[in-house]
Amino acid sequence: MGKGGEAIVKTSFLKKSKKPVVKYTWDEVKKHITPEDAWMVYHNKVYDVSNWFQHPGGSVIFTHAGDDMTDIFTAFHAPGSEAMIKRFYIGDLVKESMEHKNEEQFAFEQGYRDLRAKLVMMGMFKSNPLYYVYKCSSNMMMWATAVAMVAFSDSVYVHIASACLLGLFWQQCGWLAHDFLHHQVFQKRKYGDLCGIFWGNLMQG
Repeated sequence: MGKGGEAIVKTSFLKKSKKPVVKYTWDEVKKHITPEDAWMVYHNKVYDVSNWFQHPGGSVIFTHAGDDMTDIFTAFHAPGSEAMIKRFYIGDLVKESMEHKNEEQFAFEQGYRDLRAKLVMMGMFKSNPLYYVYKCSSNMMMWATAVAMVAFSDSVYVHIASACLLGLFWQQCGWLAHDFLHHQVFQKRKYGDLCGIFWGNLMQG
């Protein structure tokens, strides 16, 4: 059926025509499992993301083609990301058609979502700016120390120690770039992108 790239047109047509919401069974969703024909379920709503290679996270999105992406989407996307997928909406899932899930599975999923909501309310997903100031400062100190050890000493042992310290510095650069580029530090994505470029592209090489 339709493609993700045409989602805006299809959604507008549905709104103008005021047609009733289309219902899809789980068996129908399971048929659409390729990047060129990819349907996914999010909170019992069906989305057609076929050919959406412009997905900010890359083609990894298609690993959930023909599947329920509710919890994995929530885990890897910032609040508000749901607005981006509205244009791919094509209908609702008939929940009763999910015969591969029993009541125990539904209860488990709801328990997981309730737990995550409580952790969010507790602030467990909020970053500590002072921690990242410390990590960035200490990382730059490692770099400066490694450079100084080479510049001010001719000892082979000091140079070996410098190489080990520089290796640790590069390893920490990778994790800092990871955190910044996953937008765990700043609310504005561009700040995270710039810090990620600094630590990942410039300092890590």
